Amino acid sequence: MSAASAAAMSTRDARTYGPFKGVYYTLLVMLDIFSRKVIAWRVVPGESQWIAKQFQLDAIAANDGVVPDYIHADNGGPMTSKPVSELLIDLNITRKLDQARELLDTGADSDSAEFGAHYDEHTHLLRSASCYIEAGKPTRVADLYGTVLTTGTLSDRDEGYFRARHAVALALSGEPDSAADEGLLAMRRATEKQSARTMQELARAMEAMGRWQHRPGPRELREALAAHGTR
Repeated sequence: MSAASAAAMSTRDARTYGPFKGVYYTLLVMLDIFSRKVIAWRVVPGESQWIAKQFQLDAIAANDGVVPDYIHADNGGPMTSKPVSELLIDLNITRKLDQARELLDTGADSDSAEFGAHYDEHTHLLRSASCYIEAGKPTRVADLYGTVLTTGTLSDRDEGYFRARHAVALALSGEPDSAADEGLLAMRRATEKQSARTMQELARAMEAMGRWQHRPGPRELREALAAHGTR
């Protein structure tokens, strides 16, 4: 097998009819994206995160044990689940969500129907962060959120929300003071925009800062949330 053929694989699934009415099966297929050769396939009675993880492992085994650099995958729950995310990170595989990274790198027109009018570099980073948080990698998540937030391209409402999520990641990374600073900034935006979802994320951030609650920063955030009525 050439180096090129081992560089990237694509996983796809399709729902197929079973032998009786109301019975369906899922066909899982892993392709070599260069040769389009079928590396592995399996028909399963239903999808789950554990089936998806095992299928990835079986596909690598079928590929003579050669681990690809990239895996293109859909955004279904099983393929973006924690077990699959952890596996890909542990194997040092970069997952391309709906080939978004490739489209961005080749300069695809962001207004095209295939690409989506609002999908850009920053959207890709934010979606990647969601995968890493599911995989239990908060430090990586904090870096990704920090990168996007420094650009100043988000709306005020979105800025508040992602600052709150950034605060959660920072707290989980063991950085309570930075988390509190981000939390206070997020709270200002949440108050201005009356954003309930941002306040919910701030409550999560405060919970993650529990063991540091007596430090000045976390205490200030806790008092601000209490004054707002959020616990």
